[in-house]
Amino acid sequence: MRPILGDEDQCVFQWLLNVNLKGWLPNSVVQSALTTTMLDYIKYLRHYTEKLKQEGH
Repeated sequence: MRPILGDEDQCVFQWLLNVNLKGWLPNSVVQSALTTTMLDYIKYLRHYTEKLKQEGH
C-alpha cells in the first residue's frame, strides 16, 4: 500500500496472490472461497484504515 501523491484520501493497494494448490482442491471450490475471502479482507481493511484516519494517523 502506498499513498497517491497529491491525494491524501487515496492510496494504491497491490495484492499479489498465488492460489495454485496443485490439485489438492477443485478449482471451483478455490475460486468460490477466494472471492469471499478477498471481499471480506477489503471490507476489514477499509474499516481499519478509517479507524486509523479518525485517530489521526
